[in-house]
Amino acid sequence: LGGVPVKTVNQYAREGRIPSLFIGKHRRFSRRAVEAAITAAAGSGRRL
Repeated sequence: LGGVPVKTVNQYAREGRIPSLFIGKHRRFSRRAVEAAITAAAGSGRRL
């Protein structure tokens, strides 16, 4: 995700800041859903 450390991305997912789902024991991200969350955050003026 644009050079963001994996640990940070996982933390944001745990906090519900970006959407994710588990397949087995692995967390997965939909690129489209994550991009939409980033766009929504940018449009509202808040930080992820």
